[in-house]
Amino acid sequence: MTGRGEIAAIVGSTAHQRQIAGGCTHLVGAPHVTVTGDASALRPVTRW
Repeated sequence: MTGRGEIAAIVGSTAHQRQIAGGCTHLVGAPHVTVTGDASALRPVTRW
């Protein structure tokens, strides 16, 4: 996406609104990821 118009189009799209109605949300903060060599792991918690 580039520009305000494209972002507004995505947010207002039927597909995006359907996801929201189905319970999809955005995380408020960044997840905690641990990287070791070529492997990575997301911290397994339900509360950030």
